[in-house]
Amino acid sequence: MAEFSPYKVKKDKNFSKELHCILNSNIKQRGVPGKTNEKSLKSVATSHLDQMLEFIWTKIEEKFSSFSIAFRYFDQENNTTVNKQEFRDGLQRLKVRLSNEDFNSAFSYLDKHRIGYFTYNQFCTLSEEKRRYGDV
Repeated sequence: MAEFSPYKVKKDKNFSKELHCILNSNIKQRGVPGKTNEKSLKSVATSHLDQMLEFIWTKIEEKFSSFSIAFRYFDQENNTTVNKQEFRDGLQRLKVRLSNEDFNSAFSYLDKHRIGYFTYNQFCTLSEEKRRYGDV
């Protein structure tokens, strides 16, 4: 399993927007054989999802100056929603490669109502502030 660790390095007082992405390998934690700690499995899954969403958001933030421009980039049919295929195509154009499992997790995070698409407001939950602090 890979760990996405994007972070920004701000050099000097002019606030350079230089971005560094590091891809680390995860070492699975070994526990007592035969016993599974459900809480720790959920936290690992949540942590991976958070890291993946942060990676996606960083890529979007690099390319676009606003949420609305980024959303329109994904909304190829101009119907104010983004379906699974549009999201996949948009990520591929951004050069974000995800496994099917990771892609489905990211799409499920955005498609809270499980209706096959997400709206602009749901798309905005990708931003770091929304994910960490709820509605800001």
